[in-house]
Amino acid sequence: MDSSAVPSSRSPKRLLLPALIAIVTVAAFLPSLRGEFLLWDDDANFTYNEGYRGFRAENLRWMFTNAFGHYMPLTWLTCALDYTLWGMNPVGYHATNLALHALNALLFFFLLRRLLRHAAPDLAAPTAELAAAAGALCFSLHPLRVESVAWITERRDLLSGVFFLLTALSYVRSAEAPDGSSSRRTWLVLSTLSFAGMLLSKTMGLTLPLVFLVLDVYPLRRWSRAAVPRLLFEKLPLVALMFGALFMLSISAGQAGGMSDRSNYPISQSLGRPGYALMFYLAKTLIPVGLSPLYWYRPQLGLPHVVGWICLLGLTGLLLFWRRRFPAALACWMAYGLLIAPASGLVSMGSFTGADHYTYVACLPFAVLGSMLLLLLARRFSLPAAAGTLAAILIVFGALSWRYCFVWTDSVSLWSRAVDMDPDVYFSRANLGRALAARGKLEPALEQLDRSIQMQSRWYESFGWRARARLQRGDLQGAFEDATQALRLQPDWAEGFVIRGHALSKIGRPQEAVAEFSRALERRPQYMEARIGRATDRAKLGDLDGALADLDEALRFDPQPSFYVLRGKTRAMRGDLPGATADFSQALELAPPDWPQRRQVQEYLDRARGPK
Repeated sequence: MDSSAVPSSRSPKRLLLPALIAIVTVAAFLPSLRGEFLLWDDDANFTYNEGYRGFRAENLRWMFTNAFGHYMPLTWLTCALDYTLWGMNPVGYHATNLALHALNALLFFFLLRRLLRHAAPDLAAPTAELAAAAGALCFSLHPLRVESVAWITERRDLLSGVFFLLTALSYVRSAEAPDGSSSRRTWLVLSTLSFAGMLLSKTMGLTLPLVFLVLDVYPLRRWSRAAVPRLLFEKLPLVALMFGALFMLSISAGQAGGMSDRSNYPISQSLGRPGYALMFYLAKTLIPVGLSPLYWYRPQLGLPHVVGWICLLGLTGLLLFWRRRFPAALACWMAYGLLIAPASGLVSMGSFTGADHYTYVACLPFAVLGSMLLLLLARRFSLPAAAGTLAAILIVFGALSWRYCFVWTDSVSLWSRAVDMDPDVYFSRANLGRALAARGKLEPALEQLDRSIQMQSRWYESFGWRARARLQRGDLQGAFEDATQALRLQPDWAEGFVIRGHALSKIGRPQEAVAEFSRALERRPQYMEARIGRATDRAKLGDLDGALADLDEALRFDPQPSFYVLRGKTRAMRGDLPGATADFSQALELAPPDWPQRRQVQEYLDRARGPK
């Protein structure tokens, strides 16, 4: 082959393909920029969470000590940066998600390009480049990626994906370096550090060290009896981090209720579910239709699980039989099995039997099939014909992802999709009712919440969200009764006390309302709604000092313009007109130009300043 025909690594032409990958990836997910903070984890993680907002000492302490659900301090640091740059505008958070996804597409392209050099050393450089691009785009454009990209909460998937791919790239570079060289040691150190970064972002790819053993066999071809001790020894730091992450995951998932003991998740579930789960994600990869935000857990095991195991064992046996003819296919299948294992049903995943975002790194091996398909078609027909076929598949993937992004732009469309896909899940109907109520559509909201309670009368949040909707409609007695029932089911649910506090305040019982808000704050000291509610009712009772103390604390954690207005009005009631003037001025300075309250707050400010 004429080397002059291949652009050098420094040639600007070499940047065209990576640039195209990034541009196409961003284009397919542009609708995600229209998304809001969703009423599904986004509310708890961002809307009502002051812990990540900024880089103060208390914020950093929270990020590095909070382990509810996931221990992910690096992910929280990126969210703190978003808050510093964008405040609570979700567009900025979505833009960061999209940028990280595009970066992962590029990193996967570079990884595939290196792996293809080992798998097919004689492959022409232009063909290898196109094959790597095909694999990268099969990953980045696939509709299964939408959940990770369009859901702000799944920032952890994207950031851990960056470190996952850096870990793999560094490991491959170490394998290419001479034995015993300083270059190999450097790349191994970088791989270990990247793996630590991945685990501090999310632990989904924690089995990656085991995948490296697969890569050692194919395509790196490093595996031999003599090399086994060295190959195992170099992975010891990664394995140590992996077991440390498993220990941390058991603690964090246990705190969030994401893992059940054997009384609730017997061994039969651990044995029956993995076969179905592995084939489920394979099927969704090959035919990405019927995707849902929620795949609800049902404990019954039946024919689908038996068929799943039969298909799994049959496909594995077939690939083993053809291992010499299709070694790449077997390597991809084994890598997928190792990566998806933590989410395969071996252990309980709470109320869900699966999720699209579990595939973000686990199904990377399937994207390699895009590269393989291009090479097979190019060998059988021609490279242009192969590229055209892959382009058609990628256009379909991109169109499906573009369309599915709209499902994730707002809470009503999200939960409507979940209900449409599985109408008999009380959780989805309750969340749809909550989302409709947030839009002011109270009658359909109450209808969904009523149906949720009919399906499951022991879930406290259905009663709590119906209490909210009734409070909005003015049914104060009904709201109080529903909140009380929610508290019977979950005595420490702070929101239940807040709802009762609002109901009592509206019927003219501020002293009892203050007591309810105080109970909420005992359970959640940074619950701003409870603090503002208590400040308002304290002011009604004439306890202006107590009201100002609550407002000071609220502003310390969340300096919103509306909080400054409340403090300004309270200071004016107390006769502190200079303080009121300062607060009204600060509110106007922080508020956007089209703030609906701007004219009214300007009038407050003029009054506080007095006649000129």
